[in-house]
Amino acid sequence: GYSFEIITQEQAEEIAYQFSSSTISVMTLLAHGKPGLTPHGLRHSFASKYIETPDSTLPSLQTQLGHSAITTTQTYTHTSEEQQKAAVDRVTR
Repeated sequence: GYSFEIITQEQAEEIAYQFSSSTISVMTLLAHGKPGLTPHGLRHSFASKYIETPDSTLPSLQTQLGHSAITTTQTYTHTSEEQQKAAVDRVTR
């Protein structure tokens, strides 16, 4: 007969994450010649782009990312100096 090993939900999630991570990295390499993009990296990219949109707020991004602490959300946003200056200009007009 056949013998099947049963894996835990956590193990299945890790396998799925590793597969998706490898797939994204290979697709990035093929498209741009640069490996290394991961699902986690995509979260950072999403956060940075989200916070650049008009009317976006850090608390709304926190909700989108599912963070319990706003300080965690802050580490996900990466803005350039130019973007920071533009934000200050919008507020001070």
